[in-house]
Amino acid sequence: MILKQRKNIVKNIFILTIVFLGIVACGKDTYWPSLELISETDNEGYVEINGVDLSEYTNGFTIEIWFRIDEAQNGAPCIFQFPGQNQSNALAIFADPINTSELIVFWKNEQSRISFTGDILDGEFHSLMCSWDGTYINAYVDGSRRLQKERSFLTENNLTRMLLGADFDEGSTKADNTFTGLVHELRIWSTALTDELISFHGSHADKLLEIYNPRYMENLDHVWRFNSSNQNTNLIPDDTPKSTKVDAQVIGSFSWSMDGPN
Repeated sequence: MILKQRKNIVKNIFILTIVFLGIVACGKDTYWPSLELISETDNEGYVEINGVDLSEYTNGFTIEIWFRIDEAQNGAPCIFQFPGQNQSNALAIFADPINTSELIVFWKNEQSRISFTGDILDGEFHSLMCSWDGTYINAYVDGSRRLQKERSFLTENNLTRMLLGADFDEGSTKADNTFTGLVHELRIWSTALTDELISFHGSHADKLLEIYNPRYMENLDHVWRFNSSNQNTNLIPDDTPKSTKVDAQVIGSFSWSMDGPN
């Protein structure tokens, strides 16, 4: 009886040791799959990328962002913006805070509205894609085309500044139209993707370069995966396997989140 009790004690100690080591190991390798931008007065959180010149994509491009808006506190939430001259909207997409099944697309400061089935402020992750194929600008929500309009190229030089989660109004030096929510991934291709590829990327939130068909990765110029094992960092590396990389920087209030697309 005593021997059996001793065996049980040893067994329990062994189990507790394994559990403890597992907890310690998990603590060392904690991984946050998304970045949380926090909209606070005078400390608005947003992402800034300097060095991707949209004016060089004369043959077309595609931009995709996976994001979630939890709370819009400051006008129409700006999902992304390439500021033009005098902080105008060379290319920008905003969510309508009133009619939350609509987005507002700006191309050279010309406005278009798009509608889709759903609610952009529903607390769920969404894929937003915008492309230009040399003739038409296209916008997609969750892999479905919602806008196609004929537009000439963005002729402004040095469109090298991209903002996520904020915009700069004309004449202003302060970020505006921020939101509290999550950013999971941003991708930029040097071509307008086909409908097949739009559908694929609109349903795949993570860019696992070593798993997906290489054909899906063709012309992928930049990809920023907003995840980290360092809770204090505000730098997001460009994960494309290219020699020319452009890192992103988080400005203002932010944290790292354990939430990600399902």
